[in-house]
Amino acid sequence: MKNAKDKSIYFIGIFIFPCITDENYIHYDLFYEKPGIRMEKYFLNTMKHISKYIIFALMLILILSMVLGTADLFILFYKKVADPHPFPLQIDVHELYAIFSVLLIIVVGYELFKSMYLILKGDLIPVKSILKIAAIALANKVITLNLKEIEIYELFGLAALIVCIGVAYFFFHKDSEVKD
Repeated sequence: MKNAKDKSIYFIGIFIFPCITDENYIHYDLFYEKPGIRMEKYFLNTMKHISKYIIFALMLILILSMVLGTADLFILFYKKVADPHPFPLQIDVHELYAIFSVLLIIVVGYELFKSMYLILKGDLIPVKSILKIAAIALANKVITLNLKEIEIYELFGLAALIVCIGVAYFFFHKDSEVKD
């Protein structure tokens, strides 16, 4: 500290940091426990911890929605099988589309949970896992697609998305094989 006029107080959010200013850097002492650490580094670490808590909360919501979705799948399946039909235990093709759609949405949720866990565990974003999620979601769309109600340009758009995700997955998979 050069002189008394270099002392100042910085306000970030609800925190008050007594700081010592220098020509090139801003240093802080948070309650005088961590002298000399750059304020930007502390702020970024705080934001990183907050984002991890947000991801944790999203994971809890995802788990809850997967449990409720699984319960809904069992109820939907029971209603379709126990339906007073002329033929017992027979499921219509359109009813199978609804069951497969819910099942694949739960699988997408599980893959998303695994990706969020990897983000929480480390600081890397699992690109291959996210590409798998996108491929499963597109497979869900293609499986439950009604070709009588879709326009040709929507079909070409889905085809382009499938090709792009396949090419991206190929390159990321090839890149990970080269590193191993």
